[in-house]
Amino acid sequence: MAGLGTKEPSPFPGSVGAFRTMLEKQGIKYAYYESPETAHEWLTWRRCLNQFAAKLFQ
Repeated sequence: MAGLGTKEPSPFPGSVGAFRTMLEKQGIKYAYYESPETAHEWLTWRRCLNQFAAKLFQ
């Protein structure tokens, strides 16, 4: 699972984008979530955890 807020400062968006590209090139399946209107803060982490935890119990 990869995720970040839509208001993240540099270098986070570029780093996460490069990581996602690498995963895709290697054929690795992953989940990605963008937290609306947040940056590197507790609400971002909480929303990402909520998305990830829901997938664990599907």
